[in-house]
Amino acid sequence: MVGRVWNSRGTKKDEWFRPELNFQFKSQTSLSGGYLWSNELFGGEEINGIERWDIHLNTRPVQVFDLYANYEQGKFVARNADPPRLGDGKGFSTGVTIQPVSRFSIEPSWRWQRLEDMDTGGTDTPGFFEGWITRVRMNLQFTRQFFLRLIYQYNDFSSGYDLEPLLTYRINPFTVFYVGSAHRWTDFEEDFSDFGIEETERQYFAKFQVLFNN
Repeated sequence: MVGRVWNSRGTKKDEWFRPELNFQFKSQTSLSGGYLWSNELFGGEEINGIERWDIHLNTRPVQVFDLYANYEQGKFVARNADPPRLGDGKGFSTGVTIQPVSRFSIEPSWRWQRLEDMDTGGTDTPGFFEGWITRVRMNLQFTRQFFLRLIYQYNDFSSGYDLEPLLTYRINPFTVFYVGSAHRWTDFEEDFSDFGIEETERQYFAKFQVLFNN
């Protein structure tokens, strides 16, 4: 795959070359990987020499279990650094979908990322980081009309916990009613030992959707 992007003023913003390999095995298992060479104009800085490789695994050995895992490593753009520049990066993510019955599924996942300053080899410089995010999504179909989705997430980058329940009532194929909420808790213990974990955001919402078919 080869690509090049210009903006409306004719300035080249991005160009890349990416060869890929894909393999298909038994038990609905696939393995793919690729390598990326890229040059990019970001934040007024021309960043050349972006190179990284990645590998992806997907498998479904049994009907009720689906697993994926991804890994990537190489040179990434530290977009929040001043000025933006290349860093040494690594990332790993994995997750499963477990569906013991047709009306219920649970999907836990985990992602870790690290971007190092190439000058210091550390992550303390602004724009460089290391952290992880874990997330669990649950889907439950009570009846043909009622559907519940529940998402829980912990973000190690911001020390934040999120909980998002959503209930859907499908009146007919063209009319749906949603009601839900979003909650966030932040762990202040590292910065303010007297606070601990406090709820910092709370939101409730409802939505009524009607589709008109001409």
